Amino acid sequence: ALIFVAEDGGNMIGVAPGANHHLTPRDIDALPGAIFDAESLLLASLEVPPETVVQGLRRAKAAGMRTVVNPAPATEALRPILGLVDVLTPNATEARE
Repeated sequence: ALIFVAEDGGNMIGVAPGANHHLTPRDIDALPGAIFDAESLLLASLEVPPETVVQGLRRAKAAGMRTVVNPAPATEALRPILGLVDVLTPNATEARE
């Protein structure tokens, strides 16, 4: 993503999603269980398909991991995952949503 900031502080974000949109829940399932360690942290954003984020969060919670989600970009996809999130890091736009 490339963020353009105007003199008044407003911004416009241009995103080229590329590989992010090709990540699937099956890709998460294919990860070795050792990656999901209770002493580790899962960090996710909504820059990948929501069902992929959900699968990663489920695996992390099942392993006892803490989870952090940057809810950008703000979409309705955030609501179903809130129960799987320990720490949410919204910016002003996502906080309003």
